Amino acid sequence: MKPKLILCLALVLSGLGTSCKDEEVGKALTESEVSRSVAVTLISWGILGPIPQVDPEYTRMQQSVINKIHGVRGFTESDDFHGDGTDWYEVELSPELATELRSNLSRSPNFKKSKPIYYLNSKESPPWWPTHWPADAQVYEKDLGYFVLPDSGIRAWFIQIRT
Repeated sequence: MKPKLILCLALVLSGLGTSCKDEEVGKALTESEVSRSVAVTLISWGILGPIPQVDPEYTRMQQSVINKIHGVRGFTESDDFHGDGTDWYEVELSPELATELRSNLSRSPNFKKSKPIYYLNSKESPPWWPTHWPADAQVYEKDLGYFVLPDSGIRAWFIQIRT
């Protein structure tokens, strides 16, 4: 066990410390990392059809979805202690994928649908993260993931909170 972890646990157990969170560590992501991360999440949500359980079918599906997502920007932040953190992504979708997602997300009972509100913006957001959302933007929420997709256009944003 790491010395810092041992000290942290001792402080918490003794009542002298209530939090032993390391400094936040963040990094910008490449376009391909952004595309892949968003594709994997959309597939795992089952919003693009049944998830293949074996390869090579899963790999084919993943590559097909990745090819329809252009990563614009991404940033990941972690406390470097438990892996908790937040990921911010901005993507452009192919017109076909945008249409499919709008249709599937709006009909699915597995997602909470709302308008973008305060929790999508915080002081931890990267500087490029929108502070004002398109008037027609919808938020589809599942598993501490927030997918922002306007009713028109191909731009989308995604926040994933890791706990």
